Amino acid sequence: MIIRTHRWLAVLRRVVAALLAVLAFLVVGCGDDAPPTRISATDGQTVRVVMTDNHFALDELTVPVGSTITFEFDNTGAVGHRAFIGTEDEQKAYSAGTLRPTDQNEVTMERRSVGRLTYRFGAVGTLVVGCHQPAHYADGMRFVVKVQ
Repeated sequence: MIIRTHRWLAVLRRVVAALLAVLAFLVVGCGDDAPPTRISATDGQTVRVVMTDNHFALDELTVPVGSTITFEFDNTGAVGHRAFIGTEDEQKAYSAGTLRPTDQNEVTMERRSVGRLTYRFGAVGTLVVGCHQPAHYADGMRFVVKVQ
């Protein structure tokens, strides 16, 4: 009986060790697939930005002054989104209803759809891309574009 218990414990230890190894592999593997939150782009490049419910999967984009970037906004969420490019003051004015966007600086995506917006960054500075669906911008659905 003691020998059987000892063997059972040895098997149990091997199973637990194998499960921990698989779990460690999955955790490390998932980290490698996560999109970066800070990226750079060059003139003519397309930048894919995943949108979930109330979140852009990007925190910061750096682009050279004078570059033209095409954004591909992939809305994987269950609600519609907007992506508006402007200064922080313009974002505030948009939220207040005193600024009307144009086709050159805003695109709207229905749920689970892709929208494209091509924008030329003509001056050095910082812009913000924000979603102005109700409460989204106030909840932090935005990312920064640094133009250098």
